[in-house]
Amino acid sequence: MKACGSESDIMKGHEIHAEIVQRGLLESNDFIGGTLVELYIKCGCLEQAQTVFDKIPTQSVVTWNILIAGYADNDYGNEAISCYRQMHSENISPDMLTFSSVLKACTSIVAMDTGIELHAEIERNGLLKEDVVLGSVLIDMYAKFGLLERAEYVFQKLPVRDEITWTTLMVGFAQLGEIENVFRIFDKMINEDKKPNQVGFLSILCACSHGGLVDDGWKYFEAMWENYGIIPILEHYACMVDLLARAGQLDAAILMIKEAPFHPDKGIWLTVLGACRKWGNTELGRQAFGELELLDDKDAASYVFMSNVYAC
Repeated sequence: MKACGSESDIMKGHEIHAEIVQRGLLESNDFIGGTLVELYIKCGCLEQAQTVFDKIPTQSVVTWNILIAGYADNDYGNEAISCYRQMHSENISPDMLTFSSVLKACTSIVAMDTGIELHAEIERNGLLKEDVVLGSVLIDMYAKFGLLERAEYVFQKLPVRDEITWTTLMVGFAQLGEIENVFRIFDKMINEDKKPNQVGFLSILCACSHGGLVDDGWKYFEAMWENYGIIPILEHYACMVDLLARAGQLDAAILMIKEAPFHPDKGIWLTVLGACRKWGNTELGRQAFGELELLDDKDAASYVFMSNVYAC
């Protein structure tokens, strides 16, 4: 059954479901019922998952978690929250997995009041002391709500902070353009002997780009490999190209593209093309436009950008 779900083989799932019903296993075996719910969720058949769930005679926190996570992971935030409230009304206590899924649902539909309500319940149950992952989900929720003070409050209360919690807070500040706070969290992370990951460096490079901090950008980019053994990926090179292009260092941006161990994507060349308009570099703009045509000659954005370059 697990394999069938992972392969999204809906027809096979129906066959298995029919056999389970025929043998009367759905009413007598909660594990089979929960697995069948999970199968339909993995196939994207959420209505059928709900139908099977409703026929399970005794629903445990495990089966509730499967259904709630299915709704949350498929962007059915309201349904996930509704399941959580129904679960509560049936006196089934939520666990850390329940809260994690419902918080994600709150984040996806910007259900701020419900998210704050869940946080209060988590605090009452002392769950933040037990699960660093739950703390990261809470931090992410508050950051995406723009409530960075609350995000940092949760962060400070965590007894253990791993690289994910540090990075989640950093990303939250970066997304809202809080450049100084990105650097503050990054420096504090280093001072506490925590190793930044790829996402953490992406946040710091984006902060450098938006702040026009070219020297700092080079420092962090080089430190990735030299100090932490992290190999930059395409997104890191894209941030550096953006940083250099914003600063008018177009030749350095092109050199960065040429030296990158990746084939540049449309986003990188659009960044260069946009900078060519800003800095009035028509020749380089034609080069970037030519590269974009090779990648996708029907992309309207590149034609608009190029016409803007000529309009300067």
